[in-house]
Amino acid sequence: MVVASAVVFLVCLLLGAAGIYVGARIIVGANNFGHAIVTALLGAIVWTVVGYLVGWILLLGPLLALIAYIGVINWRYSTEWTAAAMIALLVWLVVLWCSRRLENLLSRPIHSCSYRIGRFGFRNISE
Repeated sequence: MVVASAVVFLVCLLLGAAGIYVGARIIVGANNFGHAIVTALLGAIVWTVVGYLVGWILLLGPLLALIAYIGVINWRYSTEWTAAAMIALLVWLVVLWCSRRLENLLSRPIHSCSYRIGRFGFRNISE
């Protein structure tokens, strides 16, 4: 269970960093993947903390978490809020695209097993 959680964390971190890298490269011309990884990690931590503290407030909690995430991008790339918001939008699009590709890749049967990996975990395809 711990190994699976670590793998999920690393894959999500790399997907987020890839999204930040692409967004920052397009919007502000930044070209450093290491900087994107640290930004993704800090953004995930800030999103988690803000979500934990105010996430229970309907609509306002997730909005504050999003603003805090955009604030991390704004701080890390020393850019304007609108540019940081555009980077965050591109992050979302890149991560959505990559996760769909991964889902398609992983939803094929593994070896001769009758289980497939889907969005909601393993499911038996023989039923």
